Amino acid sequence: MVNNMETMNIQEIARNNFKQRNDWLGRKWLGERVPVTCFLTAIKKASEAHRIALQYVPTKAHPFPPRPGRCAHRLRIQFGIPCWCEILKNILPTDEGEEDNKGEIKPLTKLDFHPKWHLERSLVMDGPDLPIEAPAIVDTQRGRPKNGPVTHSHLPRPWMTDDVAHSH
Repeated sequence: MVNNMETMNIQEIARNNFKQRNDWLGRKWLGERVPVTCFLTAIKKASEAHRIALQYVPTKAHPFPPRPGRCAHRLRIQFGIPCWCEILKNILPTDEGEEDNKGEIKPLTKLDFHPKWHLERSLVMDGPDLPIEAPAIVDTQRGRPKNGPVTHSHLPRPWMTDDVAHSH
């Protein structure tokens, strides 16, 4: 019964994750690959920054939005996620550039997020933890595994103990 409940919970979590990922697909400002290559937490934080950036984008209803203030870059510094000023630069229509790309939104990419938010990280990024030694092979079922002959090089030699005992 416990195994069935555990399986049902895992399936429910997977269904919710799939639904949430599909909710993020198709957003122009987020790009095509970010929802499937970055953690959902990072996407949600970037979405909050996107909502803040939308306040400063001119629309038909508000052709003259307020001027943006200074950005403290908190999301970029603390989490490695694009902050609202970076997203605003991407979503504002530009008059410069190539004729084909005028007025288009530049979507975020996987590289805009810190590698810790990537779902499939390169093993090179993990660094010193990679060379993990293989565990010792157990010959018997009892006791600790035998890694090799025990050396007593850390113990003092008999002549050293005599000198230490007499020096006191």
